Amino acid sequence: MRRVEVVQVVALNNTRAKHACTDAARQHAQFHDCRSRRDRKRDMISWIDVVLARGEGIFLFHMQSLLTFFWLLRPKRNTLTILDNVSGAIKPGRMTLLLGPPGSGKTTLLLALADKLDSSLKRNGDVTYNGIKLDKFVVQRTSAYISQTDNHIGELTVRETLDFAARCQGASNSWAEYLKDLTKLEKEKNIHPSPEIDAFMKVASVKGSKNNLATDYTLKVLGLDVCADTMVGSDMVRGVSGGQKKRVTTGEMIVGPRKTLFMDEISTGLDSSTTYQIVKCMLNFVHQMEATLLMSLLQPAPETFELFDDLILLSEGHIIYHGPRKNVLEFFESIGFSLPPRKGVADFLQEVTSRKDQEQYWSNKHKPYVFVPSSTIAERFRESEYGKFVKSSLLVPNDGRGFLHSSLARTNYAVSKLDLLSACYSRELLLISRHRFLYIFKTCQVAIIGFITCTVFLRTRLHPVDEQNGRLYLSCLFFGLTHMMFNGLAELPITISRLPVFYKQRDNLFYPAWAFSFPSWLLRIPYSLIEASVWSCVVYYPVGFAPNVRRFFRFMLLSFSIHQMAVGLFRFMASIARDFIVANTFGAAALLVVFLLGGFIVPKNEVKPWWTWGYWISPLTYGQRAIGVNEFTDTRWRKMSVYGNTVGDNILHVYGLSTQEYWYWIGIGVLLGYSIIFNIGFTLALAFLNPLGKAQAVIPTDSEDKEGSKTTNPTVQIKIVPETSNGMAEGNSHKRGMTLPFQPLAMTFHNVNYFVDMPKVDIPYLLLLMKRGGLVIYGGSLGVNSQDMIDYFQRINGVKPMPDGYNPATWMLEISTPACEEALGLDFTTVYRNSDTFREVEALIQRLSVPASGTEPLRFVTQFPQDKLTQFKICCQKQFLVYWRSPQYNVVRLFFTIISALIIGSIFWNAGSKRNTEQDLLLVMGALYSACIFIGVNNASSVQPVISIERTVYYRERASRMYASLPYAAAQGLVEIPYLILQTILFGVTTFFMIHYEWNFGKFILYLVFMFLTLAYFTFYGIMAIGLTPSQHLAAVLSSAFYSLWNLLSGFLIPKPKIPGWWLWFYYISPVAWTLRGVISSQLGDVETMIIGVGFQGTVKEYLKESLGYESSMTGPSIAVLLAFCLLFFSVYAVSIKVLNFQKR
Repeated sequence: MRRVEVVQVVALNNTRAKHACTDAARQHAQFHDCRSRRDRKRDMISWIDVVLARGEGIFLFHMQSLLTFFWLLRPKRNTLTILDNVSGAIKPGRMTLLLGPPGSGKTTLLLALADKLDSSLKRNGDVTYNGIKLDKFVVQRTSAYISQTDNHIGELTVRETLDFAARCQGASNSWAEYLKDLTKLEKEKNIHPSPEIDAFMKVASVKGSKNNLATDYTLKVLGLDVCADTMVGSDMVRGVSGGQKKRVTTGEMIVGPRKTLFMDEISTGLDSSTTYQIVKCMLNFVHQMEATLLMSLLQPAPETFELFDDLILLSEGHIIYHGPRKNVLEFFESIGFSLPPRKGVADFLQEVTSRKDQEQYWSNKHKPYVFVPSSTIAERFRESEYGKFVKSSLLVPNDGRGFLHSSLARTNYAVSKLDLLSACYSRELLLISRHRFLYIFKTCQVAIIGFITCTVFLRTRLHPVDEQNGRLYLSCLFFGLTHMMFNGLAELPITISRLPVFYKQRDNLFYPAWAFSFPSWLLRIPYSLIEASVWSCVVYYPVGFAPNVRRFFRFMLLSFSIHQMAVGLFRFMASIARDFIVANTFGAAALLVVFLLGGFIVPKNEVKPWWTWGYWISPLTYGQRAIGVNEFTDTRWRKMSVYGNTVGDNILHVYGLSTQEYWYWIGIGVLLGYSIIFNIGFTLALAFLNPLGKAQAVIPTDSEDKEGSKTTNPTVQIKIVPETSNGMAEGNSHKRGMTLPFQPLAMTFHNVNYFVDMPKVDIPYLLLLMKRGGLVIYGGSLGVNSQDMIDYFQRINGVKPMPDGYNPATWMLEISTPACEEALGLDFTTVYRNSDTFREVEALIQRLSVPASGTEPLRFVTQFPQDKLTQFKICCQKQFLVYWRSPQYNVVRLFFTIISALIIGSIFWNAGSKRNTEQDLLLVMGALYSACIFIGVNNASSVQPVISIERTVYYRERASRMYASLPYAAAQGLVEIPYLILQTILFGVTTFFMIHYEWNFGKFILYLVFMFLTLAYFTFYGIMAIGLTPSQHLAAVLSSAFYSLWNLLSGFLIPKPKIPGWWLWFYYISPVAWTLRGVISSQLGDVETMIIGVGFQGTVKEYLKESLGYESSMTGPSIAVLLAFCLLFFSVYAVSIKVLNFQKR
């Protein structure tokens, strides 16, 4: 193990002037002057030995993790040293850049300083802030690590996001603490503060829930005041720009007392100009507030690089330079490397350690070039004056005295528990308001399904006189319970979409887990009450349940309790799974167990001994018992039956339900208890679980790439050679350039009006520069090294000249801002229209608008570059590759398929061989019904997140006309087929033999065929639901409605002969009904076994025909109809992605 030590200086803001605007800061400069040298003492941070275990690649990584979890595999681990003997000091009030090639250890170093390294990593060394070790104060509240990704709640505005952060971090409290400390210090040093600054500090220290002054100040410093009331936005909803969103991420942290920032690759996904603007904003923040900032960038532009004061250069885990930025070239010149002309310093620094690029920078003519490894450069640095200066600064004793007590956080949270709860409650209420369409839609959906239910089980058709009608009442009650449970399924995607933001804020100690979960739970109570009330009012009396007001309100209370339990269950599952696909899968698994062992599908006396525990822990068991007792103990069910006992008691006894009324209150208590348990579990999962990790890079085990050693792996080199005019490559030609394989064309446009913001379009040799409003401020030649454009702007009176070595693009954007126009008192559009350049462009447009002689009009034979078949092949290759690299989807659903097959097989063990009674037959039908519903629903739910992500990519690729909609949709459908076949084999074979259906090869094949078609149409339905809705949340809500209706009119809860004539049409368009018709007919349609039931005596075949309306001859038509459903759902999806575009960007 190699020892790694790093030292850093961190001094947090402790002056009033640092929080003031620039002019006020100057007025308060006297306070800076009076601070003693001891007040500015540096802080030492020693760093760590870091060892990172290797990963395995995406698919193998997930498989290995799964096997390791079940103790079936003990993976081999290799040691990788990321940081090796690194030391350094970061000064407050100075911008420090962390530079290095990918894999050099930048992120690890930043995480180490922020104390956010993975606990599995091995480390050595000490990290101190102000001379105080990390275990002596709360690092998470003192510093902030800002990652490459920007996780925000898109429905909140920029101001709301920062206001919430300010409330959680106690921005007002922090300013009050500073005010207290500064008042004491001013009295000691006899300082008289500026009245303006004093007033500013006092106003900022006043608590407020909205429009906090600290928020306004942060918005101004970061340049976010122009978009303060704009939604942050998401992938599907237009919001602020990428650069603004990055500044929002930073603003969340600095709006509170944190003035130590570790920013990791913030330029990811941003152009150089936006990165420059962000770094410039951070420069203002650091210098005005004397903050401590360490920022890593991969390839900063020269003008961005120049903004930094200090530089840390990392390579292969070594610090090879640490000191002032302006002296870095001097150091490298001292060891023989020089910067060539027109080469960016940042690019030079990242290439000078590369074995491939280093030689070109060797400038020592007196010595032959020999590769200098990073470890040698690091040693040369430690021996240099810069390295000795760093070492000497680390040797200065630092005991933490001389710094204000408020500079380091001493408590976990900035404000009281009540204030944190209030902040989270206010935000949750605001988000519910922003999602009101979703909740209104869900409520309307409950009312519509309730209306359908009451018209299916209409009281005029049901008479509580015998056991047959009693079963229909019980079916309706059971459907109501399951529908309320299915409604809770929509909590899965909503909760998971919030988790990334929660984890970020939890890890930065904005609030504890309970402060997040409790308001969410509390605010779901009124909504559960609304849903229960709507369902009860719509269904109870039209169906004809017990006409008793007391029993009606008990029915409503039970509906409320089951909904609260379901909401808690699925939120708990979301917090455990932490992934859309995994959560949907486990959510379906939870429903499967609860559903099967709830006492209706499998009566208590039919539950196998090994599943008795499952029966008693199923929440639906208690819901079914409570709702059964509430209905069937009413006086109208106390009539004596011809079979003995009362009709109500007979119905309850058939399903193993209790006849004692106290079971109602037991059921209510258990359901509410489960709700509490699930919400406590949700809170604990939020508190102790972390986001799912990603696969790490593979470290080859058969070779090591060390300095001076050769690797055993082959090296692949790709050389691009320009073609000659005849299309053949010239092997030894040194001529630069290439021959275009097409005829160049000129495109002109004139006086075009289009009301969309367009920043700029860069064209080789030409430039079109526009400002807000679509107005052109320059259009013309760039010239060599952009000289024509530079000359044009520099000729305008008042425009500052471009500094030497500056990026012309950045300079051009800086001098053409609205602020510059206002300062110069001119309009660049007017200037351009009156210029010679404009007249030259106009003349060029007129000339090029006339086709040259001998040319043909520009015409494309097809809209797309490839024909439809080629597009389909390419899309297929892409989709198969994506699916192979998505084990969290495919491996998880196959795993769920196996688990579900084992659960269903063990619950219905040997049930297929029993056909002597009506109850035996209903149990076999229940097995087939359960298999169809739950495997299908799981497929539809788990595919939706995948398609939702793919749709975002599709919108972008379709806009560039890469392919047509139909080839893409066809590939999306085809890629599912192999996985559906594998699912069918795994599930079908397992359940067929465990349930012990009649062994017949033809019946076995038909069972597999119906399973495959069921999985296919459910999967295509899930895909279609995404295509027809703007969001995954709405697709989940809409899908749950269809699942409920398909379940209701499938022919199981209410047989076809009992369905009212006005709803028979829906029975025939329900794919689940055709699945049950086909699979039951194929398995039982030819059975001649005699059975005796309530009001029936005859063969199984006759029972299916008379009681259920199934005929053995319907197997073929059922297959044809299910195939038609598959084609219908797929076709609707194909049309929807062609016609609909929900991306509002």
